[in-house]
Amino acid sequence: MREVTWSSPGKVIICGEHFVVYGGLAVAAAINMRAYATVKLREGGTVRIGSRQLGTAEWQNGRLVKESAKGVGERLEAYRKMVDAVLEQHGRGKGVSISLDSQIPRASGLGSSAAIAVATASALLDALGVEFTTDDVINYALVAESEIHYRPSGIDPTVSAIGGIITFRRGAKPSRIGVQKGFELLVIESGRQRRTGMMVRRVAQFRELHINLFDKLMEVSDMIAGEVELAIHNNRIERLGSLMTVSHNILRAIGVSSRELDEIVDRVLRAGAYGAKLTGGGGGGVVIAVASEEVARQLVSRYSGHYAIHRVLLPQEGARRERVEG
Repeated sequence: MREVTWSSPGKVIICGEHFVVYGGLAVAAAINMRAYATVKLREGGTVRIGSRQLGTAEWQNGRLVKESAKGVGERLEAYRKMVDAVLEQHGRGKGVSISLDSQIPRASGLGSSAAIAVATASALLDALGVEFTTDDVINYALVAESEIHYRPSGIDPTVSAIGGIITFRRGAKPSRIGVQKGFELLVIESGRQRRTGMMVRRVAQFRELHINLFDKLMEVSDMIAGEVELAIHNNRIERLGSLMTVSHNILRAIGVSSRELDEIVDRVLRAGAYGAKLTGGGGGGVVIAVASEEVARQLVSRYSGHYAIHRVLLPQEGARRERVEG
């Protein structure tokens, strides 16, 4: 029986998160932390999904019949619904066994769920022998993302599928930013998990109360995104850093930062980083920063006992086939 493995990357949003939900412009990049999905077709209509991080659950005709621990089926349900959507269109009556593994910290703002969804959709379509496009993968991944997050913009599965560094506006074709030279980001985990849906609802409430202010802030955020694109294209990393810090302060103003995130931003700026900001939903998760090589080394040395710190090089490849057997 044909067995296929695909992987796809996590992501950081360099600017524009939350505003992107309402049509704002965002810049996002794939990072070198990946999720892996191995798919093997089976007979009988049973869907079995096993996650190295979460556990295993099994469904028969959409009904949960087995789970390795209480609550695992609920955590994996969004991916099951996506799998059913693919099978309904391309493999009705077939079953499937899926093994998941991820290097991406969960609930951190690094696109873990989208990367898993993109890898799974790609591997399943490949195993079924379907000719598919990147848009097909993104659309299927959004089935899962819509279950997991409140009003997903689509930016996470898009950058995970296509990779690189992109500009993204909801409803428009994403554009890849040409990079003259790769550059490094520091990804610093705050240690506090958060739920993107909760933060999106908080922003919706802010927007409802302060619609004119929100629209003005979105205009500024769009302006920052345009300047970020130019800074990345022209390899002006110091300018990129200062723009990221401004973006963080706007996100802080709409209520999606936290004491932990602000503390990390303050610390890395005092240490001499060019700039820093929260990334993703906010309320917890991670901070991204840009700094000179010397300052980056100092930050890792000084704070690695307090935070998990990752050094990631941009740009990175999108979804890719890792292995096929049978």
